[in-house]
Amino acid sequence: MKAYLQSLLSMKARIRIGGGLLTTLQAVLVLGLAGVIFAVTAYFSMQKAIFGSEVRVPRVLEMEMETARQVLEPLDLRLAEVSSRHDDLVPAGQILSQEPPPDSKFKRGRKVKVYVSLGPEQHLVPDLHGMPIPRASVLLRQDKLRMGRVAYAYTETNDENLVMAQDPPAGASIKEDAPVDFLVSLGKPGRAWVMPDLGGQSLDQARSFLARQGFRVGNVRYVTDSGLAPGRVQRQYPLAGYPVHRDDLISLVVAGAEEQTP
Repeated sequence: MKAYLQSLLSMKARIRIGGGLLTTLQAVLVLGLAGVIFAVTAYFSMQKAIFGSEVRVPRVLEMEMETARQVLEPLDLRLAEVSSRHDDLVPAGQILSQEPPPDSKFKRGRKVKVYVSLGPEQHLVPDLHGMPIPRASVLLRQDKLRMGRVAYAYTETNDENLVMAQDPPAGASIKEDAPVDFLVSLGKPGRAWVMPDLGGQSLDQARSFLARQGFRVGNVRYVTDSGLAPGRVQRQYPLAGYPVHRDDLISLVVAGAEEQTP
C-alpha cells in the first residue's frame, strides 16, 4: 500500500512538472482511476482485517466437555463453561446449550460459552416402613415423589394397612415425580377355606351356594364358545382347591350371552 501511494505521488509530480506528457483531461482521468483503485483496495483490505480470521462455530451440543474442547481447538476457539443446571433429557456432563449457536461465524481466539447438564434432579426416598398409606402418600408428595403400585399381604400381626416394604428402598436417589411401590399389611388372615368346584352349576346355584358359605361373587364374565349349556359356570377364580377367605371375591365365567334386564 505504501509503495502504491508513492507511485501515485510520483505520477502527480510528473503531471505538474511535465505539462507536455499529459493533457489536463488525461491527468484528471488518470487521477480518478487511481482513486477508484485505491478505494477498492482499501475496502477489500478492511474486509480481510475484519472477517479474515472468522470461522464457523461447530455444534458441540450433547458432547462431553473434553470432546467439545477437542472439536474447538483446531479452529482456535476456546471452551468456557458458564454454568450448569438440571435437565430431564440431557445426561449429566453433556452440553445443554452453546453461545454462539452452531454454524454461526465467530472470530478465532474467542470463547464458546456452554451450559452443562447435571442430569435429572434427584430426590431421596423417605423411610415409609410402618406408616399408614395416607401418611406415606403425604410424605412422598412433600419430597416431590408419588405413590406407585400397592400390593397387599397377610401378616402374623394384627396391624392392618401399614407399609411393610417399599421399592425403591429408603435412602435411594430417584428423579422427581418417580413412583414408589408399596407392600401393605392386611393383618392376620382369617380362617381359610378350600375353594369348591362350581363348574357346571347354574349361575343362580353358584351364587346361592357362595352366599350360604359367606363368600361374595365379584366379576361375572360370559363366553359363547364354551360347549356348555347357557347359564352354566365354565370357570372360577380362585380355582377349585385353592385356599380362600371370607373377604375374598369369587369371579365366575359363565356360558352363553349375558341376560339383558328388561
